[in-house]
Amino acid sequence: MKTLLQAIGTAAIATILLACQTIPETNPGLDINITDLQFEKTTPFETTARVTLRLTNESPDPIAVRGAVHQLTLNRIEFGKIVSGDRLEIAPFSQSTQDVTMHISHLRVITRLKSLADTVTYNYQLKSRVHLDSPRRRVRLEKSETLDLSPPKISTSL
Repeated sequence: MKTLLQAIGTAAIATILLACQTIPETNPGLDINITDLQFEKTTPFETTARVTLRLTNESPDPIAVRGAVHQLTLNRIEFGKIVSGDRLEIAPFSQSTQDVTMHISHLRVITRLKSLADTVTYNYQLKSRVHLDSPRRRVRLEKSETLDLSPPKISTSL
């Protein structure tokens, strides 16, 4: 009898814990882009930057964001994480911008600065976990872009 009660108790606790989790689901039509990056404050150990993100709702339903975690990588160098608990309501088929703060560790980046200075092609990747209000779930978003600053090739033949 005691074993049966322990099994029922364990099953009840597991059910409660699973029901309280935020379960990842498919993307409801949310897209993300970096639109601006401004460096604000520098200390010996880190630089603070203001990053402007544009969130686009491509669905006919409003999307309520209750927070997000973003990871920015440039040429495979992780620059830092951005954590925001700001609430944001995005109307159907519209866009909204959000300014967030990123802290860039100098110790993490300093060993690879030469490789960034020597290149003319920059690849950035933004990985995001966006937490939605209704229904309570999280969505993973990824955006990759390439910026090529090499001079244009001019043909000399006619």
